Amino acid sequence: MTAKEYLLQYKELTDDIAEKQEKLGWLETVAASASPGNGSGGGCEKSDKVGRLAADIADLKNEIIQLTDRLINLREDIELTISQIASGKHRKLLHKIYISGKSWPQVEQEMSYCNRHLRRIHREALDRLDKVLAAKEKDVRKCP
Repeated sequence: MTAKEYLLQYKELTDDIAEKQEKLGWLETVAASASPGNGSGGGCEKSDKVGRLAADIADLKNEIIQLTDRLINLREDIELTISQIASGKHRKLLHKIYISGKSWPQVEQEMSYCNRHLRRIHREALDRLDKVLAAKEKDVRKCP
């Protein structure tokens, strides 16, 4: 896995959680409008629908909790790995782009670098992170 792939896991997991939270909101809205107390009749059929919606909501909430736990662990791992890069500007750039999710123009302004220079620093930072990850992988292989 390259350094960029390693870092992008965080955004992908964050996006996945956001999608599931959006779906949860939609399910809760549907469940509220389908609740038996709405006075529109329907009897058992409506009750079954509400029960299925409640089960789907509970399952989705559990899934979001599990993904959030994974996200927390991943973030801790990424931050620890980034912290092993010697250069502060490289660490700062990787954190802003991949953890904070800032856009390139935002980072350019915050770090006072032009786009071209920032892209060069980014390449250097990824190269350095690749070396950290390779050393980490080597250490894992040594363990019995």
